[in-house]
Amino acid sequence: MVSSGINIVGLSIKYNQQQVLDEVSFSLEPGKITALIGPNGAGKSTCMRILGGFVKPDSGHFLIDGQKKTDFQSLRENTGYLIETPDFYAYLNANDNLKLLQSIRTKENRVKELLQLVGLSDIGTKKISEFSKGMKQRLGIAQALIGNPSFLILDEPFHGLDIEVKEAMMAIVKKMAKERHKAILISSHLLSDLEKMADNFVLLNKGIVHFTGDIHQIS
Repeated sequence: MVSSGINIVGLSIKYNQQQVLDEVSFSLEPGKITALIGPNGAGKSTCMRILGGFVKPDSGHFLIDGQKKTDFQSLRENTGYLIETPDFYAYLNANDNLKLLQSIRTKENRVKELLQLVGLSDIGTKKISEFSKGMKQRLGIAQALIGNPSFLILDEPFHGLDIEVKEAMMAIVKKMAKERHKAILISSHLLSDLEKMADNFVLLNKGIVHFTGDIHQIS
């Protein structure tokens, strides 16, 4: 784990000569939830994909533990991801899915702990094909926590969930920040959900950062 947060600096990318992100800069702090907000087409998903190492930016870098880096794929060493609906092997149960993923990423054995953390310890032997969407999202959080990453990137983690399940998921995410001291970046199309949980906000519009900080400061 790393001891400090991440400073994202000057993130820029074009698609077909269209500027999707333009000098985007913001910070993620340990123990805090940062919400990435903005209208459709603002560049949120592209930003998430870059931080996930799935898309290479035209320019930009990040600072972690005081070191400047340009290889965003290297963030995977310290980051867990949940990008909308996670994929699992439907014919395996929750235990076996996490064990398989854990064997790829780390030598630790934390499956039991992770399932308990997300409220799935009683159904670990249940096949994924029998899981509801809410159960899969909970398991997605557990998957993101494999290897005990310092940072979490959660893209629309509450999409399609009913109110009760969503509230439980939000509580888990807040617990990860406050009790586990994770630095979390989260996006959602529902601003009301983010207002309940985020400490900081990054407002994107047309690929440009228009605001960073407490959402209640926006006039």
